[in-house]
Amino acid sequence: MGGDLDPRVLRGIGKGGKDVMSNFRQYNIMDKCGGLIINDNSKLTVWRDGELFDAIIGDPPYGVRAGAKKVGKRVKKNKEPKPIPEDCLEPHIPQCIPYAMEDVLVDLVQFAAKTLLVGGRLVYWLPTTVEYKESDVPLHPCLKLLSNSEQHLAGKFRRRLITMEKTCTFDDNIHNIDMREYNRQQYAPAHS
Repeated sequence: MGGDLDPRVLRGIGKGGKDVMSNFRQYNIMDKCGGLIINDNSKLTVWRDGELFDAIIGDPPYGVRAGAKKVGKRVKKNKEPKPIPEDCLEPHIPQCIPYAMEDVLVDLVQFAAKTLLVGGRLVYWLPTTVEYKESDVPLHPCLKLLSNSEQHLAGKFRRRLITMEKTCTFDDNIHNIDMREYNRQQYAPAHS
């Protein structure tokens, strides 16, 4: 199953008539594709509760070119939002606002903690620079960091392939945490 916030990305046609599904056709794995969905990863409540996936593989937007976006309303000073006319409601591409990279990653890790099967893997590219710190990788108590490999790009830019494994079932009473505070504690020096 694949997803993106922008429906144009999901149905887009690239060079030579290639689209997202051409990758599945090329490797003769069309039967493995669960489909494509328009999805805002900042809205985790659209998914049913429970463990759904064996693996989540992602390449989050880096913000270098287009920047990450999520559904939301832009705030205009001294202006009330205009209602959407009835005849324009379907289909509707919602307004988007910037989505900070830290928030993208925190939401991805939380999504994995909630929806991966125990033993499932989260694998994603983390955009970094030469100023990378271990604390740039968001952690969650349900996930164990297995691998963190750097790939050099142009100039000071790097990206890291992060692999995490889900080690326990998500319990709302225990694991529904403030990820920023949890990560501050996890990366705090052992002695001050």
